[in-house]
Amino acid sequence: MTVQIIGPDFSLSFNPGFLTISQGGSGRSQLSLSGIDNFTGSVSLTTSTPFGLQTLITPSNVALSPGGTANSTLTVDVPLSMSPGYYFLNVIGTSGQIQHSNFFQVQVVGPDFSVSSFPPFLTLRQGETANSTISLTSFDNFKAPVAITTTTYSGSRISVSPSITTLILVANGTVTTVLTFSAPLTIPPGSNFFQVTATGGNLTRSTYVQVNVIGPDFSLSVFPFSIGLKPGDSTTATVTLNSLDGFSGNVTLSTVSTLNATLNNHLMHLVANGTATTTLNSHRQVSTRP
Repeated sequence: MTVQIIGPDFSLSFNPGFLTISQGGSGRSQLSLSGIDNFTGSVSLTTSTPFGLQTLITPSNVALSPGGTANSTLTVDVPLSMSPGYYFLNVIGTSGQIQHSNFFQVQVVGPDFSVSSFPPFLTLRQGETANSTISLTSFDNFKAPVAITTTTYSGSRISVSPSITTLILVANGTVTTVLTFSAPLTIPPGSNFFQVTATGGNLTRSTYVQVNVIGPDFSLSVFPFSIGLKPGDSTTATVTLNSLDGFSGNVTLSTVSTLNATLNNHLMHLVANGTATTTLNSHRQVSTRP
């Protein structure tokens, strides 16, 4: 059951609801307050600006009469050193126990650049290499040396060359470099994620490259995947191993379970592109809590 409490209140809106401001510039938006249900009283207006934007509301206290409206002006100043991008500030109106807050978006524009990777996804076999092209594009006359570094989140054994390089980006131009990703013969198959970070002036931009290594591997499945057991019941499931891409060798199986679970065979041998199965036995003791 939902209970909505109504009574004297006020609303807060912006016009325009979005500002685009150049670095070192300023912009204004009109704040409009409207009384609801015969609201009367003074409303205090404040801002919360966690990103370094400088704000001023004039007047910062407005009076509302029943059914009336009032206006104030929000002025936003952008520091010259602020990076281009999208920022949010919070405008808060307070009158006694009543408080409303609205988010206001500011786009800061100025010399900037973008970074992208193509292709962003690579697939290579163990022992192979593949390339991804990194492109930098200047906007609004940005020009500066841009340092490019490549890092991985997962401690990947794939090597990247060059791992660090610097490109000279001219105003409104585009420049590229090629990153070579090399997978050792001994690396296990799987996905590897790399972040490519470009830093120029006081700006940092990033893109990503995912490298999927393929090679001899195996898959494991259990059927049925889900079984309901009552206290005292027992059941079995089939565990199947499949060789992928010519994998051959021994596979050790283990279980982690709150039930009494055992495998008929813990050590399985897979031949290239073959299949091996064993049985998983599960028993729920009478004393086991659901």
